[in-house]
Amino acid sequence: MFIRLRQFFGRVLNLVLNRDLNPDLNHDLKSRFGDIAPTAAKYEGLKRFYIRSRDSCNGDSKLGQELKAWKSTEDNFRYELIKGLLPRDLVGQKTKSGHTRLTTDTFFSEYKEHNDTEKILSETDHSYIIGNAASYDSRQYPDKPDSAGQGFGHCLVIPRQRIYNIVDPAATADDCFIIREMHRHFLDFWSKQVNRRKMLVCAKQSILDQYTKMWEGPGRLGTEVAIKKKVLSCYRAVKKKYLKLRPEDFIFGFHPHPTHSVGHLHMHVFPHAEKFREYSTKSHDCKTIPLQAILEAELGK
Repeated sequence: MFIRLRQFFGRVLNLVLNRDLNPDLNHDLKSRFGDIAPTAAKYEGLKRFYIRSRDSCNGDSKLGQELKAWKSTEDNFRYELIKGLLPRDLVGQKTKSGHTRLTTDTFFSEYKEHNDTEKILSETDHSYIIGNAASYDSRQYPDKPDSAGQGFGHCLVIPRQRIYNIVDPAATADDCFIIREMHRHFLDFWSKQVNRRKMLVCAKQSILDQYTKMWEGPGRLGTEVAIKKKVLSCYRAVKKKYLKLRPEDFIFGFHPHPTHSVGHLHMHVFPHAEKFREYSTKSHDCKTIPLQAILEAELGK
């Protein structure tokens, strides 16, 4: 009975985040699930949040000037409103490819030219898929649990083109071409089992990388090994279930300016079921705008 309940809840959550809304949905969900039910009001609230953020940014002439300069890589421009550029201490350093980091660079801009190609899980003419560098397990971030990923196998889809954020007009130009392409890219990627296993490798590697940072960092707690064992145990417990996920089992979302962390458009992709998010951060859920909500706002569908 409990398994059937969880399966139904997953289908309902997908309905709320990825399909047209039933006006009687709130009452039906509340009668079935009580306070744990996802609500149409929350979905509509996120849509309104996107529209307010978009309109505020589009009406800000100073931000518009900064975006124009950023897209032209004007390195001497004074950027005051744009968020998520490289930390100042990295500007001027050289990447492995020999590129000297600029003020206008971000961790995602010109990704292939500035990073090891092995970090790219898939690419099209328009976008890349990369794994999230952060571990999905907040227990590995005792001081900053919000630094963890939003779910097991959390990955990112990023456009090749310099597009700042989901509120950048370029993100929704041409009937939302680029964000729809990013979505299709992931669906095509996920359709192949070999790619699903790539995601598992990324998820495990992020755990090991964060363990190394904990172990070598200045604030060692003495519990790093025990934490790693717990995290890896949870990883093993869900990895086979992760491989069986369907496209509708994922959240596709964006963090609008100024709530984002990296100043280059990126779509977050992670499973919505609780078993894949038990130890992940949920503090970003309130700003994660579902792709479908954006399409409805822009295209009316």
